[in-house]
Amino acid sequence: ALLFEAAQECQQLDVPLQVHCGFGDPDEDLAQTSPLGLRPLFIDPAYRGLRIALLHCYPYHREAAYLCSVFPGAYMDLSLTIPLAGLEGVRAMRETLGLCPTSKLLYASDASRYPEVYFVAASIHREALAEGLGELVDGAILSADSAVAAGRQVLAENARRVYRLERTEMVPPASSGSLA
Repeated sequence: ALLFEAAQECQQLDVPLQVHCGFGDPDEDLAQTSPLGLRPLFIDPAYRGLRIALLHCYPYHREAAYLCSVFPGAYMDLSLTIPLAGLEGVRAMRETLGLCPTSKLLYASDASRYPEVYFVAASIHREALAEGLGELVDGAILSADSAVAAGRQVLAENARRVYRLERTEMVPPASSGSLA
């Protein structure tokens, strides 16, 4: 009941509903975190148009990718998966790219506290994404140009669209010519 109330509120505010799936905190019951349990929400006509972001997703990334492939409002990220699962995170990225449309996959780091963590998470995520997209190019599933476009989608464009973020350009601060 609480999930449906939250979904109603998100729909009224026109913001995505974020649902943690898969591993995360030690107090969760991992067996209860599969995103497939959200199917009633996806099929309910009252929530048509609601954007639902499935967060983390591991070890249920294949299930999340499936939901993204069949429901227009489903989106997912592999935050926490990529930096914590090591080589399994790279495999999860490959498997996700095999089923989830690249327009539905979002970059997220789940980093916190220290700036270095953001950097490391972003670096590992970019490497996993490049490896997964590279395999799709090597297998003649994507062209090199399509892979570059997909990378841009995943790393920035999808989040801008799903979360309705305005695009801002990075402009270096004006120099005053003084160090004081």
